[in-house]
Amino acid sequence: MTADLAAPYLDALQAAGGLRVFDGPVPAKTAPPYLVVYCTTDVPEETTLEDVADRIESTAIVHLVGSSGAACRILSGRAWEALVGVRPAVPNRDCSRIRRIDSRPPSTDESTGLVVMDQVDVFQFVSLPG
Repeated sequence: MTADLAAPYLDALQAAGGLRVFDGPVPAKTAPPYLVVYCTTDVPEETTLEDVADRIESTAIVHLVGSSGAACRILSGRAWEALVGVRPAVPNRDCSRIRRIDSRPPSTDESTGLVVMDQVDVFQFVSLPG
């Protein structure tokens, strides 16, 4: 189920064209621009085993990596265009449209071996049994 809930984000970003999208670790010394997507799921109203599959929140934390703050903002716009408003098709689930729930300004990141700027945008959709 988790892979099914992550696929709409990854598929939409890859279909946008011209974006390098990584699902996890980025190869060393990869030059920007690129996106790194981490997907999580949460069941916030879980109280019993019967409730586990009711409401599921699927969240994508998207790192927009560019050579400057301006490059990060351009990538943020591209991710917004690719994701916001999309209604994911997940087997046996009824999904809301994807929305952006958070955005953090670019910051310098030297962890990749190159000095890059990294902006984080967070997207989310909710699904119910379909």
